[in-house]
Amino acid sequence: MDVNHVDWRSFPTPFGPAGEIPRLVADLTSAASEARLAAYERAKDLVAYMGQRSEVSVQLVPFLLDLVRDPAVVEKDAAMLLLCDIAVGDQLAYLDDPPDWPALRREVARKQTLSVADLEREARDHERSLGGSDLDARLEMLESEDLDIGRQVERDGVQAYDAVRAGVPVFADLLRSANPLHRVYAEYLVGFFLKSGRGRCQRWSAC
Repeated sequence: MDVNHVDWRSFPTPFGPAGEIPRLVADLTSAASEARLAAYERAKDLVAYMGQRSEVSVQLVPFLLDLVRDPAVVEKDAAMLLLCDIAVGDQLAYLDDPPDWPALRREVARKQTLSVADLEREARDHERSLGGSDLDARLEMLESEDLDIGRQVERDGVQAYDAVRAGVPVFADLLRSANPLHRVYAEYLVGFFLKSGRGRCQRWSAC
């Protein structure tokens, strides 16, 4: 795969078109740690700003996995850390309260079948079911929300998680790497996809 064959400028980000992606991908594996860090921070702004993933986040994952998989790439740390951000967004929030991914996938799929009017009606009904003295204020705030964009954000988040999840065999291989930093990041990444049960991690395929 050649990162230059993608029209990255066609993907919007919070900071404009994503045309910088090919250069950033190259710099993520630079021998200079300062260059890797700068590339990581800029790429994170483009594809996981404030934990929010988008279509460009999903499109970038296969290229990052190629870097991590390639034995000729010595410096993998920045690419692996960026995969963490793309997988789960805000890592601290995720670790504090990880979502039920199967349920979230079902809900995202359900919302894709609804019209915007249906989404708005559901949201109003939900707020009314909660009640409370601030109900009118919440309903007024709801009028200013773009629920169509909201469901797109949810969809992109699930797709980003699943795109990184496809790299679990790559991360598992790196658990045996001679490079201790690679082992640490690989274990961290694999941990996002483990299913917990009876106090121990059972498997990652179901998450």
